[in-house]
Amino acid sequence: MGGNGQEGGQRNANRSQSFPYFQNGRFPPAVLGETYHINPVGQPPTATTPTRIKMSTATIEADGVITIPDK
Repeated sequence: MGGNGQEGGQRNANRSQSFPYFQNGRFPPAVLGETYHINPVGQPPTATTPTRIKMSTATIEADGVITIPDK
């Protein structure tokens, strides 16, 4: 990836570029050991959870991908 943040014609974001959008300018800490994925611009961010998460409305299996919705 070049210095312009483009790869394969898609604009990509990185962690440091997202800091101004988080409280105290810091990326949020993992709660259950999840890994956050900053996807190309225009695609929602995701997280991968290492453990099974059971909620009242759904269950996410270990290594499941969670899509983080827009507010």
